[in-house]
Amino acid sequence: MISDRTTDLSLLFGVLNEKTGNAERGSFIISPDRVLKSIEVVTEPIGRSSEELVRKLTALEFVRSNPGQACPASWNTG
Repeated sequence: MISDRTTDLSLLFGVLNEKTGNAERGSFIISPDRVLKSIEVVTEPIGRSSEELVRKLTALEFVRSNPGQACPASWNTG
């Protein structure tokens, strides 16, 4: 998690609402290789699911350590 008081990252990722000066709520998963793997952006009144974010991270870790494998929709460990 990152705070962006200067709005530099919000501008870079295209989520800054220039009318209000606030960033839209966004989750960006970046791999250790600095590759953007997942983006989720929602407007201010809509919350995000931390469980879904963790599921995506787990799926990306699984795929990274199991080349050639895939994780279907709603995939979970086990």
